[in-house]
Amino acid sequence: LQWPLELNGRAGDTFTVYGRLYEQGITDQTTGTDIDPRVIAMVGYGAVGSDPILDQWTWTDATANGQFDGNAAGEPNNDEYMGDISFPAEGQFDYAIRFSVDAGQTYTVCDRGEGSNDGYQSDSAGLATMLAALRNECQDGSNNCDVNAACTDLDDGFSCACNAGFFGDGITCNDLNKCDLGTDNCGENATCANLP
Repeated sequence: LQWPLELNGRAGDTFTVYGRLYEQGITDQTTGTDIDPRVIAMVGYGAVGSDPILDQWTWTDATANGQFDGNAAGEPNNDEYMGDISFPAEGQFDYAIRFSVDAGQTYTVCDRGEGSNDGYQSDSAGLATMLAALRNECQDGSNNCDVNAACTDLDDGFSCACNAGFFGDGITCNDLNKCDLGTDNCGENATCANLP
């Protein structure tokens, strides 16, 4: 696991995770990422402290990073892969990257510590902390705005504001009587009738 080593966000957010691989005869052909059909990379997550091999983890494919320059990174024999990861709920999760160099027959799981040199260690996994996903109360119908009000979605809830021609707090909106206010355009011999 190369980067990021920790993730903070909201459930449903998407993050790109990077990992680097060295395999003699495969990744040391050029200083960029050497595409080889035997290499499979995946990013995944599971419960904190869980084992990515024995426990239930969710894995998604990672792809070769075509922009990787091993010379600039100081790792000319390594290749870099990246994959998108999204967490389904609020809470904390471990995450890692795994590689196969035999077309998926076996995998090595890499953490943020010594990679795969010391085996996978859950206390060296990437740690993701997710807050609850944002709700849009204006779209999901859970707001209590008046039918004559506009609903505005906020990060921490929503607000209501009465539409033009109405007054109130947005939860209750009353019609402004244009006749009583004298803001109508009725002639002096006309009878004013207020309409919403």
